Parts: sequence; C-alpha cells; structure tokens
Amino acid sequence: MSNMNRINIRVTPSEYGQIASRAKQAGFSISEYLRRTALRERDGPTIIVDEGVLKDMLRNLKGAATNLNQIAYVVNSRHKPEELLPELRHSLARIEASSDAITKLITDARNSI
Repeated sequence: MSNMNRINIRVTPSEYGQIASRAKQAGFSISEYLRRTALRERDGPTIIVDEGVLKDMLRNLKGAATNLNQIAYVVNSRHKPEELLPELRHSLARIEASSDAITKLITDARNSI
C-alpha cells in the first residue's frame, strides 16, 4: 500500500451519505466505489438494482413455471383442460405481472442513463 496515492475530496454530509449508501448498495467500500466510478470506461450513471427485487421476480417466475408444468402434466394425463382453466389463468397472470415488473425495471434503468 506504500505505493498508493491519496486523493482527498470535500463533500457535504448529505453527499457523503449518498456516496456511502451507493457504495453499500454496490457492495464496495467508499474508496473502492469512488475508484471504480472515476475509472469507468465510459461516463454515465452506474445502474444499481436491488437484489431482493430481482430474487422476488425470479421466485414468481419459477412458481408460475412450476404451476404451468403441473397443469401440463394433468392435461396430458386426464385430457380435461377445462378443469384447470382457473389455475391456468392464475399462472398466466403471475407470468404477466412478473414480465411487466421486469419490463418496468429495465425501462427505469434505461431512463436513468
């Protein structure tokens, strides 16, 4: 570390809080976050996505996929798809809601750039 140079910057308490929060969200120390941000190949904002939101979206899609798989199994074995129509509609609604949430996440990320 003796070959490292130090850079001191002045920030307001509010700016410090914002930097610290962004560094934490990105999983970096403040120094590492500022270093990576300053040395980025292209200038522009860093898109930070809440991991919990992504996990919820994935869980919803997996649940809907499991439901659809079970429905397909029953249809193939019983040949009575009309009995499963309510479950099918529910699964498709979950897939649509997850798809809409992912689309919104991507759109918001693009608009923040």
